Amino acid sequence: MYVDVTFNVSTQLNDLPVGEYVIKEGYGYGGLIIYRAQRSSFYVFDRACTYRPNKKCLVSEDNKFGLMECPCCGSSYQLSQEGMVFNGPSTVPLKQYEAIYIPPNELRVTNQ
Repeated sequence: MYVDVTFNVSTQLNDLPVGEYVIKEGYGYGGLIIYRAQRSSFYVFDRACTYRPNKKCLVSEDNKFGLMECPCCGSSYQLSQEGMVFNGPSTVPLKQYEAIYIPPNELRVTNQ
């Protein structure tokens, strides 16, 4: 699915702190997870589980361990580790989009 969108970090991402994430619906296959790794470094993932992509199987936070977990298969993913699988059955990391930080305050997300 084609994605090419620019977000204002202050207003549209609520000045996202380092180590935190925000979910933006309406983009990609299942929505976007935007994770701020460093002040000028972001990871952007699709919310769809990679085990069996399905619009009903969108990862959300597992409050016990701070991971993103699929409600359908139980796979969990680490945002801080570029969406890598923490626990299967999935063996494929979350789909990652290109995140381009444009100083001082914009983030372009694309898969061109």
